[in-house]
Amino acid sequence: MVFNESPGSLDAALLKAEALEQTGATDEALALTNRLLRDGVNSCAVLNMRARIFFDQERFDQAQKHLQEVLRSDPDDAKAAKLMKK
Repeated sequence: MVFNESPGSLDAALLKAEALEQTGATDEALALTNRLLRDGVNSCAVLNMRARIFFDQERFDQAQKHLQEVLRSDPDDAKAAKLMKK
């Protein structure tokens, strides 16, 4: 697995979180993104992923907070804008 080979890679971590989210393992995906944030990774991609997970869990207030933060940093972020419209 890519993540096991490159545990320090943000792209690999996001791929793993996305795979977990898509297979319904949202708690595990959220734990992974929590670790990324604790490790100081504060990117729009991580916040977008967390917003998707919160959206899947029907925690819409949390999803909205993350999306607002992304859009403050990058008003042209298409993924965040699309999910915000939902």
